[in-house]
Amino acid sequence: SALSALAGDDSFIIHICNETDAVVTLQSLPHTVSSTCVPSFKELQTGEVGSLRIGGGRGGGAAVELQLGQERCFIGASFSSVGQSSRFAVDFARDGKAKLSDFQAKLPQAFYGSDSSSPDRAAGNRFAAFCARGDTGTFGLWSADFVREGNYTEPPKSVLVVLDGIDQLPPKPGFPNNVALRPHYVLLGMDGEHRMHFLQYIRDSFKGLLPHAFFLFEFSAAMRATPSVGLRDTAFTLDLLIEAFVSEHDRPLGHLADSLGPNLERWNNQKHPGLKESEGLPCYAEYAKVADSDRVLLQEHVDASSSLLWAAVGGCMRALSKVTETWTGFDEEASPVHRRPKLGSVEEFLSEEELDDADNEDMCALLSKHLQRSQSNHSSSGGFSPPSRRKLTEPLAQNDIPTLIRNCVGDSSRHAVLRKSILATLKESLSASSAKDALEHFCHWLPVSVREFERPGTEECPAVCFRAFSAELLSNLDDGIVTSAERLLSSVAEQSPPLQAMATNSKSGEFFFFSHDKMFLIKTISDAEAYLLHSMLPAYQEHLRRYPRSLIVRYAGLYHMKVAKGLSRFFTIMVSAFDPEYKIHETFDVKGSLYHRKKKEKESIGKDQDWYDAKRRLHLPERVTREILAAHEADAAFLMSFNVLDYSLLIGVHHLAAGHPRGSGYRDGGGLWAQGDKDIYFIGLIDFLIGFTLNKQAEHLVRTAQGHGDDASCVHPETYAFRQVKFLRDAVFEPGDEVVGTLGTLRLSGLEGHGLVNTDGPFDVSDPYLVATLGLQRARTPTVNNNLNPRWSAVLELPVNTGHKMLDLCLQVMDEDSVVTRGSDDKMGSLDIPMSRILEEKTVHLKEESLQGVRKGRISMKIQFIPA
Repeated sequence: SALSALAGDDSFIIHICNETDAVVTLQSLPHTVSSTCVPSFKELQTGEVGSLRIGGGRGGGAAVELQLGQERCFIGASFSSVGQSSRFAVDFARDGKAKLSDFQAKLPQAFYGSDSSSPDRAAGNRFAAFCARGDTGTFGLWSADFVREGNYTEPPKSVLVVLDGIDQLPPKPGFPNNVALRPHYVLLGMDGEHRMHFLQYIRDSFKGLLPHAFFLFEFSAAMRATPSVGLRDTAFTLDLLIEAFVSEHDRPLGHLADSLGPNLERWNNQKHPGLKESEGLPCYAEYAKVADSDRVLLQEHVDASSSLLWAAVGGCMRALSKVTETWTGFDEEASPVHRRPKLGSVEEFLSEEELDDADNEDMCALLSKHLQRSQSNHSSSGGFSPPSRRKLTEPLAQNDIPTLIRNCVGDSSRHAVLRKSILATLKESLSASSAKDALEHFCHWLPVSVREFERPGTEECPAVCFRAFSAELLSNLDDGIVTSAERLLSSVAEQSPPLQAMATNSKSGEFFFFSHDKMFLIKTISDAEAYLLHSMLPAYQEHLRRYPRSLIVRYAGLYHMKVAKGLSRFFTIMVSAFDPEYKIHETFDVKGSLYHRKKKEKESIGKDQDWYDAKRRLHLPERVTREILAAHEADAAFLMSFNVLDYSLLIGVHHLAAGHPRGSGYRDGGGLWAQGDKDIYFIGLIDFLIGFTLNKQAEHLVRTAQGHGDDASCVHPETYAFRQVKFLRDAVFEPGDEVVGTLGTLRLSGLEGHGLVNTDGPFDVSDPYLVATLGLQRARTPTVNNNLNPRWSAVLELPVNTGHKMLDLCLQVMDEDSVVTRGSDDKMGSLDIPMSRILEEKTVHLKEESLQGVRKGRISMKIQFIPA
């Protein structure tokens, strides 16, 4: 049986895959310590998968007993939400007198406590164990045996189940004699080079098994990635796999449907209620609508999906068992593929004295202790815990870094091209159009994946192990026109001309390159930025497809590279916002703030104050201006939803030579033709990976104390988004004669308040003003002093864009507090009007409509929609 465990923020999930011939039965009630234990099963037939969820409170644990024929399996797990530390233990017993309490007594004293230095049977935030019967007739954890053989090289990685341990295996069947681990289980942990060779081997020799092998690799890549994204994105990813491969009999693995019956039934029954109503294939927009408050229901959905997919994994492995036992790719001498580079060893964690004194039985505990101590120095975010950054044991040669980058991109891109070819082969093999559509839908929408690749060291370049994050998603942005794997191969990979260095530090490993054709920028990013980008990718993909004119720059790659010499870095490949065929004569970086936003002497890139002082504007046809402003507002709302700030609108201006052909509006190949000028504009939103962290919040407090809480660069993400949207409309684009959006204009007139609540206390009267907000568009009236029945003489106008259709017009009455000691302006009530109603009725009259959130107060006005 394969056992898996995943520690979450507030729970610990164990999946149990019954790969034995016996029925697995849950015995008695679980023993819990300051927690709950919820099983999804009472018994598991051969091929079935069940789960145990241990959670509740800030920490605790549980132990359960399983009956496997004549033998019993004991499983213990504990977790602490403080520091996100977790522990896992498993044991087998044939002694009929053994009890669950005896198993618990064997555990270290601090197993359910907080002492992270105590040696346990496994260590790390994610655990996996393949339990197999050995030649001696006993069961054992292969991970412990590999420690004793000296093959355990690194702490467990933050991925699910068998993948953790399999990642550490050399890709050949050199298993210890006392553990009968079948070679086909290594499939889940193959590096990219081995996957390519194995898929080609299966396609050429066993075409009927191609769906099985391909599914295993897609499942492995998805499960490596899901811990770093939210539950909604995880549910979407798993459901895509299910719908594409196993949900119906006409799918590539449809013949497994009967054996997957119980798990399929559980998946259908435990779907989130909001997703059950959706017809057709999984749609990301439907998953994005699931409320955060539905976390429990969504978690049950994810658990059922995971169990179903693990059951399918078992079926695929059984089908591939004979092939994997004979495939020469596991044989180091017979296989042309690369060996995994040795990036670490037991010696890295244990001293010579400990190695000399430790016998086989002590080795696992000793290593466990050191791994736990090492791990306590690193934080983990949602399963995205990259290897620690260590100082280089020796500096890399100056040309090592570009060579490593080109190798990484080349291997990943070739894998992507082969994957596309395999998918085409699978699609051709399907007869039902619904099955073809489901597979095509999976290819088009797969949101997250992590694929690992390795390169051996040579005299010219050190060994490297790297991971490509969601390469399928990034290569398919804009339908692959700009970011395809083929494009990367020609611009960045080994066979392309050398990269052009902008800034490189071979000692620290930081770098910044251009591709030879200036199409791509390659640069290092921090771990926090990498985590943020990866967590954004599913929504990023959906946003760019919903708004094809989005100004947000396109990423073509996100990678993590670890070199044998100690270098560990994330780097990205980003599509340039400029056309390399045109020289950029002027460049501006616009954030939407004038505070400290003027370029310094010798700087070539202008900032907001420089743009404003020069009275520059982008001159475009009015229709194009509306579309660009609407796209920018949607972009800012998207970035605000991820709590980021500090992003800029990068503006590049090319002055056309005399006689150069001119156009109007959007330019083929990117950019915008200036209206009436001899220029081409290039614009893009960049640098959007800065989160509103505690450091940024502290900086915002300092700026507020200095009197720049609203105009400094560091403000709350909502303030930042509103401010930049307004700055672009008011100061970047040529203003039109009217305030008009892509759909039209919203005009508010006859604005009156009646019997408003007084928020200034018994000795003063409030000074009300009205704010109208639609999306990130906002307008306000002047203040009427000392009046609870104000009549605002202003007429407010807001642009209405296509993206506003499903939003509400928010009307809010505020009390302006000019006295500093009173703090910020007070709320005097609000009212929301659905835009759907306004668009349908065209004119809405509010007559003394009661305000919400206050004990009294009414407003009146005329709301009119004027189509463009």
